[in-house]
Amino acid sequence: MGMFDYVHIYVKCPVCGHKLKTFQTKSLENMLEHYKVGDTVNADRIHAYTSCPFCHSFIDIEIKVENGKITDGYDVISAKRSWIVEILEKIGKRVTLTLYVGTSSGWKNVISLDLNNHEAIAVYNVLKNLFPDLHTIGREMFLLSKDSRLYKISLEESESGESDLTCASCGMPLAKEDLKVGRSILSRESYYEFTCPFCGAFQKAELKEPINLKIKFPMKQSMKRLLESDTVQLIFYREGWKGIRAFMSMKISGRKTPKIYGFIRQLIKLRGNIIKESRIGNLPLWMIFWRRKDDHMFFIAIRKKSKPEG
Repeated sequence: MGMFDYVHIYVKCPVCGHKLKTFQTKSLENMLEHYKVGDTVNADRIHAYTSCPFCHSFIDIEIKVENGKITDGYDVISAKRSWIVEILEKIGKRVTLTLYVGTSSGWKNVISLDLNNHEAIAVYNVLKNLFPDLHTIGREMFLLSKDSRLYKISLEESESGESDLTCASCGMPLAKEDLKVGRSILSRESYYEFTCPFCGAFQKAELKEPINLKIKFPMKQSMKRLLESDTVQLIFYREGWKGIRAFMSMKISGRKTPKIYGFIRQLIKLRGNIIKESRIGNLPLWMIFWRRKDDHMFFIAIRKKSKPEG
C-alpha cells in the first residue's frame, strides 16, 4: 500500500450522514504526517479517501487548497456503497432482522426485530464487533456456536407482526426460557409468570397470548420517562485488554429500546455464553456480564436525546 498522510477535516458521509473526521491522502509528503484545516501545504488540491466507520462505504473527496492553505471546502468525487447499504436500498426504508437457528428440519425463527435502515446498520455494527467470526453471504449473516449449532441473521422485508411473547410493561421480546409455567389452584389453568429482564416487572400471562394480568414491580419513573422519549441514545460498552470502552452508539425511539436490547441479549444467550443481568440503582444502565474465557464484559447505557440525529 505504501506510505500516506492524514488530513483531519469534518465531512458528512454522503451515504449515511455520519460525521467523518480523518482521511488518508497520497497528495502530500507520504510520511504519516497529520494535517488539519489551515495548515500550509505544497499542493494545489488534495485527493483524500476513507471508509465510513458507520455504514462502511468508501468515500473519495477532493479537499480545496487556497493560497497554499488547507480549507474546509471539499467536493465528493465518489461514494462506493457497502454491501449492507446496497442490500437495504433494495429492501426499502424498513427492514426486519430475524435470528434463526439451524435444525435438522431447516431453520427455526427465534426472534425478529423491525428497524429502519439507520438502525439496521447500527445493530449490524454491534453484532460485527461482538462476534468477529460473523460471516456474511448475500442478505444473511452466519454464526457458529460453541456447540457447533449454526445461527443466521437474515435481512428481510419488514413485516408488521410483533413478537409472540412480550413484556406488558415495557414491550421487550421474551424467550420461552425466561418464563416459568405455573398453574392456578382454583381453575387449574396453566399460565406463564416471569420477571422482565429489562424493566424488572413481575407479570403473569396466558400460555397462548400474553396479557397484562398483574405487575408487582413497575418501572421506576426515571426509566419510564426514558422509554417514552421520542429519541434516546443507546451506547454499547465492552471490556477488553485496553479497559472499558464504548464501541457503538445508536439513536432510536425509547419505545424500541427494549426490543433491540432483547435481540442482542437473545443472540448472546443462543451463542452458549453465560450471562448475568442487573440494573445499577436508578440509573438508566443495564449490565450484561457475558462470561467467556477472557471474562468479557458487555453493558449498555441509555440516555435521552433532545432531537433525532443521523
